[in-house]
Amino acid sequence: MARADDGQPPVSEGRRRRSLAGTVRGAPLLQGLPPLPNFAYYLSEVGSEMTHAAIGHHELTEEILGSLARRHSTATVLFHHAIAERLGLGPSDHKCLDLLLDRGPMTGSELAAITGLTTGAVTGVVARLERAGHLRRERHPSDARKQTLHPSTEANHDVQELFDAIRDDASALLAGFEPHQLAAIAEFLTRTTDFAYRRTALLRAEARSRGGSAPPAATTSEPGPERS
Repeated sequence: MARADDGQPPVSEGRRRRSLAGTVRGAPLLQGLPPLPNFAYYLSEVGSEMTHAAIGHHELTEEILGSLARRHSTATVLFHHAIAERLGLGPSDHKCLDLLLDRGPMTGSELAAITGLTTGAVTGVVARLERAGHLRRERHPSDARKQTLHPSTEANHDVQELFDAIRDDASALLAGFEPHQLAAIAEFLTRTTDFAYRRTALLRAEARSRGGSAPPAATTSEPGPERS
C-alpha cells in the first residue's frame, strides 16, 4: 500500500500502477505516431529464409537507417529527459552524472572535453549536482591545483534503483529472441555505440575547423525541473 499523507485512504500499488498506465496511454507524446513496420515475420524460421527474396538486404538497411533510426533516436532523447526529470535533474546534469558513474572520477576540464560543454557550463552542472548531493569534489591525487569529481554513493543508488525498475520491464522486449538473435542485437548496439562516439568526435572537429561554436544550450545554466 502506498501511504497517503493528506488524510486520504491509502492507495494500493496496483491501483497506482493502473492510474499511471491510463495516464501514459493518453499522453500527447504517444498521439499521432505513424505505424511501425512489423518485422516479426522476417525473424521467423520461414521468414529468415525468404528475407533476401521478399524484401532484400538493401531495403531492410534503408528502413533501419531511415525512419526507424530517426524515431529511435528521438524516443531515446525524450526517454532520458524523462529520467532526468524523475531524478530531479536537468538533462545535461543527468548525462554528466551518468558519465561519472560509467567512467569514474575525472576533472571538470575532462568532463567538458567529453561532453562538448563549455567549462563555464560544466561549472554550473557540478555546482547543481553537488547541491543535490549527487557529487563531491576531492583534491586531485597528482595535481593540487585541480579537483576530481566523484559521484556520491547516494547518486549511484538512486540511478541504479530507477534503472532496475526499468530493466524489469525492458527485459520482456528480449524474451522472444533466440540466442543468435540476441547476439546480433548485442553486436549492433556495440557497433552503434562506437559509431556514435566516433561520429561525435568527427562532427566536433568539423565544427571547430569551420569556426563553429557550442550551441547556446551548452553555454547557459540548466536548472532542474521545477517542483510543485
